[in-house]
Amino acid sequence: MSETIQEQLGKYQLVTQLPEEQVQVPTFLKGGFGRLVYTLYDEQRRTTFEGNSALKLQWDEANQVVTGSSFFDPFLVNQIVGGILGGKTPQPQDITPEILQMIEGAHYVDLKAGALRSTKDSWNSRNNGLAQRLSEHVDLARLEREPALITGLQLQPFPEDTGGYGLDLMPKEGEFNVHYDDRLLEKWNQYKFTQTDEFGLPSDLDKTKGTRTWYTRKDGFSRLGLDGGLDLDSDRDNLGSSDSDGRVVICAEGANAKK
Repeated sequence: MSETIQEQLGKYQLVTQLPEEQVQVPTFLKGGFGRLVYTLYDEQRRTTFEGNSALKLQWDEANQVVTGSSFFDPFLVNQIVGGILGGKTPQPQDITPEILQMIEGAHYVDLKAGALRSTKDSWNSRNNGLAQRLSEHVDLARLEREPALITGLQLQPFPEDTGGYGLDLMPKEGEFNVHYDDRLLEKWNQYKFTQTDEFGLPSDLDKTKGTRTWYTRKDGFSRLGLDGGLDLDSDRDNLGSSDSDGRVVICAEGANAKK
């Protein structure tokens, strides 16, 4: 070895806390950092998105944390932190053991991805407009046997969608991706799993064996997320719903991210 153990150990620093301007990730939106991100988010919600009610984040002053999450919220937060800090909100493949530990038994997290199975949603007709617009970017002939996991989207206001959420998700150049996979079919609903693959989907599905549960459904467009039991859900029908257990996770990427 070129270095002694003592020399290697001497490279470490013991600190009682990080400087205020440094944020260790992954993290929830909390503290001074969370407040600033929320302030920009709320400004965009009020102006660009004209107070759209499907954007649900709230600032909890008592606990100094941002609470809630609709399907659309991670997309807007991603556009804020990505443009300023080089950070991101996670896609399915970005989920790490650290994030699982953060949410276990306490929170749910929406992922920046959706599952498209058909252009009509029998669970919630509000999803139809968004499903139909996203269908223009996929191979419709494949969906019946291999639904599409869609990532790389950016959020825009779309007031013309009066029967939906008044929001649109458009492919982002250089990031848009469609992955066709039969694991999104309803036949796998409530199968168990323990591991996930490079797409963030369960890799060891079994009817009874596994510590986590995989939820799917038969048609339409659904959000993708993790719940407090660490189950992976691709069956949630109300894209605009949220409750106080929700959290937005920030990960790091890009030039401003220090490992």
